[in-house]
Amino acid sequence: MKKIVVLFSLVLALVSCESDDIYSEHTVFSDLVWQKTNQPKFTFEITKEENYEIDLEFRLIDGYPYQNIRINMLLSDENGNKVQQLINLEVQKEEGIYEGEVMGDFIDIEKTLIQDTTLSKGKYTIVLEQMMEANALAFINEVGIVVEECSEEN
Repeated sequence: MKKIVVLFSLVLALVSCESDDIYSEHTVFSDLVWQKTNQPKFTFEITKEENYEIDLEFRLIDGYPYQNIRINMLLSDENGNKVQQLINLEVQKEEGIYEGEVMGDFIDIEKTLIQDTTLSKGKYTIVLEQMMEANALAFINEVGIVVEECSEEN
């Protein structure tokens, strides 16, 4: 099964976006707790109008007590245009069986937020807000954003 997942991931990588990130940044929660008041902000610049993909990267520690995490993403540009998206990131298929890549006690999950979308030149900001009922989410190591330019390979 793992071989199929790896092969599928490789095929997707070849037909979607280039592997060269134009922006990659992460916020690390040193105390392993994501407070509701902590809203990571990521600012990046697009220098040429092309199609881009924006991914959410999420790292947690074994022991996270929920099967999902709800995150509000707000993308805005320097002209005041805004796009808001509520993300329901599945963390566990069932109790103890994590999504993503498990490396010891760390679990890495990646989710595409915006796929193959044209972005104009300019500065963009993404703000992430955890939307769970708990004010503090334990066992969260980091959250990040990766922006990639898409290619049109056939």
